[in-house]
Amino acid sequence: MRRRLSWGSTWLAVAGLLAQVALAGVATAAEDTARSVAGSGTHFLDHSAALAGYADPGWYEANIPFVDLPDATMESVYYYRWRVFKEHLRYTNPADGWISTEFLDCCGYAAPYQAINAAAGHQLTEGRWVRDPGYGQDYLRFWLTGPGAGAKPATDDVNADTTDWAHEYSVWLATSAYGQAQVTGDFGPLRELLPALVRQYRGWDKQFSADLGLYWSVPVWDAMEFSASSYESPNPYHGGAGYRPTLNSYQYGDAIAISRIAASVGDRKLASEYAQRAARLKTALQKWLWDPDRGFYFAMARDDNPDHKLSGSREQIGYLPWMFGAAQPGDSTAWAQLLDPQGFASAYGPTTTERRSPFFMKDAGSCCRWDGPSWPFATAQTLTGMANLLDDYPAQTTVSKEDYAAALATYARTQTKNGKPYVAEAHDPDRDAWIYDGQNHSEDYNHSSYTDLVLSGLLGLRPQSDDTLRVQPLTPATWDHFAAENVPYHGHNVSVLWDRDGQHYGQGAGMRLYVDGRLVQRSATLRATTIDVGRAALAPPDDLVNDAANPLRTGFPKPITSYTWGGDNPWNALDGKAWYTEVPENTRWTNYSSPNPSDFYGVDFGAPTPVGDLRWHGYDDGGGVKTAAAYRLEYWTGSAWREVAGQVREPANPVGNGVNRVTFPTLTTSKVRLVFTNPPGAFVGVTELQSWTPSSPDARITVGPANTGGVITVRESTPVTVTVRNTTGSPLVSPRVSVAVPDGWSVTSGTRPPGAIPPGQSRTWSYTLTAPAGAEPGSAATVSATASYRGPGGRAEATHQRQGLQIAHPPGRQDPVGAWHLDEGSGTVAHDSAGTHDATLTGSPAWVPGTSGTALQLDGSSQYAATGGPVVDTTGNYSVSAWVRLDRTGSWATAVSQDGDPSSGFYLQYSAADDRLAFSTSSGRALSDAAPQAGRWYHLTGVHDADAGTYTLYVDGVAQAKTWHQAAGDAAAGPLAIGRAVSGGRHSDFWPGSVDDVRVWNRALTAAEAARTQAGSAPG
Repeated sequence: MRRRLSWGSTWLAVAGLLAQVALAGVATAAEDTARSVAGSGTHFLDHSAALAGYADPGWYEANIPFVDLPDATMESVYYYRWRVFKEHLRYTNPADGWISTEFLDCCGYAAPYQAINAAAGHQLTEGRWVRDPGYGQDYLRFWLTGPGAGAKPATDDVNADTTDWAHEYSVWLATSAYGQAQVTGDFGPLRELLPALVRQYRGWDKQFSADLGLYWSVPVWDAMEFSASSYESPNPYHGGAGYRPTLNSYQYGDAIAISRIAASVGDRKLASEYAQRAARLKTALQKWLWDPDRGFYFAMARDDNPDHKLSGSREQIGYLPWMFGAAQPGDSTAWAQLLDPQGFASAYGPTTTERRSPFFMKDAGSCCRWDGPSWPFATAQTLTGMANLLDDYPAQTTVSKEDYAAALATYARTQTKNGKPYVAEAHDPDRDAWIYDGQNHSEDYNHSSYTDLVLSGLLGLRPQSDDTLRVQPLTPATWDHFAAENVPYHGHNVSVLWDRDGQHYGQGAGMRLYVDGRLVQRSATLRATTIDVGRAALAPPDDLVNDAANPLRTGFPKPITSYTWGGDNPWNALDGKAWYTEVPENTRWTNYSSPNPSDFYGVDFGAPTPVGDLRWHGYDDGGGVKTAAAYRLEYWTGSAWREVAGQVREPANPVGNGVNRVTFPTLTTSKVRLVFTNPPGAFVGVTELQSWTPSSPDARITVGPANTGGVITVRESTPVTVTVRNTTGSPLVSPRVSVAVPDGWSVTSGTRPPGAIPPGQSRTWSYTLTAPAGAEPGSAATVSATASYRGPGGRAEATHQRQGLQIAHPPGRQDPVGAWHLDEGSGTVAHDSAGTHDATLTGSPAWVPGTSGTALQLDGSSQYAATGGPVVDTTGNYSVSAWVRLDRTGSWATAVSQDGDPSSGFYLQYSAADDRLAFSTSSGRALSDAAPQAGRWYHLTGVHDADAGTYTLYVDGVAQAKTWHQAAGDAAAGPLAIGRAVSGGRHSDFWPGSVDDVRVWNRALTAAEAARTQAGSAPG
């Protein structure tokens, strides 16, 4: 949910960008605020020139500070990194708002919505300088109280030592959140999150050693996979657990932040507790991890290390204590290693391990090594620490501001490719080459900070917690000019000019500082100073949410279209991401090659939804897809499409690679669509469609009871509840709730709680939902619940929340629908004792002794058995079990599957990628807790609960920890196969070993039934 500062027509007019109205997901205009900002800043720099070639320039004009730097590479990378930041903004849903992603498209080890917490500290720190604070506030809540705080498996692939996504990797959330509030001047949201910040901090308790006073962590879960310290362990990838400068520095910084936040709310006890925690950690860091002989902070192995021996190699993580203020003042000689050619110095560095290390660049040709390659993640941490050393520590002679500027220039030079700004995962330290740069994977990698290093480090804008700003530039003495213009700080615009002779900006010689366009301080020399910016001017919230976003691509809202090019996916334009032509990844819809003179693209909300502010991001690749010639906006009346009346369009004519906004008197509808007229000789594209509607964050709505998949399973007439929680410090007066349902559905009201909702408390309304007769099992629907009330100050407000529904699947029969005991002992047919699905053997597999009677012995290359047709509906509830034995591991092998097109609907198998037994679909896998042993029998049971959207694997009757969640099962209408699978339309994954006693049910077995199946008795 959003409390959002935003910029509209007034700002854009002043900025001269009316033809490129580019709100890019930024919510509706707060005109008074926009007028104030547009009129109160300075206008010394040419913003249009800085943004030349950038799509959607209005977003940058409205949100980022502008800079002018003598180093052209530094400056070009600065604006590029804002593009990277913008690309990685992803809208999740109306309740959780925005997040920042690490990869443009991600991976199986990510949290919900493809978020990864490893670089969240960098992302929040970078984003604190964006004028709209809502991005960062949403993202912080995502990890502390939203989906990012949710449960995850405690398994090796996502960190076996932790149980929630916010602790998958070590991270510094409280520190970055406090830094964010120092820039925005708004500490209110941070104070509200204090209990969650404490909970996040204490989430590392089980990795704390009371004896040492330190936390241990594993390099891979510090986001540093193969490092010098992990190479010192028996397991270089997932080994090397130790007491490291990483998590201990993060926890020190977070303890300081929590102490300060607690003090600001008057909780002296909590403030004292965390100040003491920080002090003890600082002492322990110095006692155990600082080596006075080698003058550096090192990792110390946790296991088999009774003498507390430190690592043999200096690693770049040794600079982390300075990033958080945990280093001792006398330890600054460690920074000599940054400049030492045998230390960390390099042309494209710093290196992540000193060159003296025997592990330097070991196996660095393969990802992902932190034993020498230059990682922007680590470089940004080091440069932040270096700026702190120069600004916050006593004077020292080891490094200077010239060294900082030179290191930042090296970092900027590293972030290029083919002469243009570019950032991927890791760079060769000595050659101009990115070495971890996977196509359609690593581009524009959002894993580090850079703009913050320019603003808070190089240009010296040091945020404070009061009404002041410290300005302490670290620019080299040779620079005769630089500027930072309209830096958002405490709701004001701050500009800093340095012009040695007054010729560059024409405002006079020397240093000048401006607040809201007013000159507040000048100096003939460039020097450190502090200015008073006045009280924080916090913008009022506009409370808009995007009701069209659905990154999970299940249920509603869903896309509707008349035609989609085969290379696109209609879901792309509702996925919460607005990309244009800058990246190779595809997140667009186009009608390329359509035979129609015009096509439509729209959204089906699934239930009646208020609409009044629609935005569509055009796509123009300059070739076959260009800006639409025209478009018509229509809504569904319930029986026909009708053009929306009273439209105000900004801009009047369509734009490609920018935002087209249409506002109109709010109407309620279940569907809207854009009907496009193709441009001459080309087609039309949309990279994102958004529908913004007010929804106050003063209440939080939960519709339930939802299952583990987040949907409510509907069986005939189903009772549901709507719970409204007051998130404010004042009562919500006269609350009322209404529920909107799809066509054909009905809802009846039950209990209605009386009176106001006190602060922090909840009230629950009850209803009964009835689906239309004949609704298809497994089909999706949605309801929308709206709470209206008088909020703080007596304001009339409303909050709405969508909730997904699913028609229940039929229960299935008690007994198996297929059972192949495989006790024939000879012949070419395996008989189905539960039905009529006999399986024919192919390739002459052998009959061998099994767990009971005989079993099939398969060669792993061509032998299998298959039925004549499907046995179970793989989109519904089902369970499958078998006794299996592998003769060998290392290659994919499937014991039981059911053929689909192009791939099997399920796989009961061995996963070579994980070295685990698995119950899989084409999209993911439920995995066994341990690797299987060749030659041993295992009993496997896979259970698909279609209503919950879960796949669970049981091994020898025990449920395994790693489950798989998938909203809809993969359809597979072909034969059931024993001993192989189908992948890409071909037989694959032949089983090398024995299979015995295969059974299939058309229902989801319970855990107790799965255990009884393994024991040999029939479920039920």
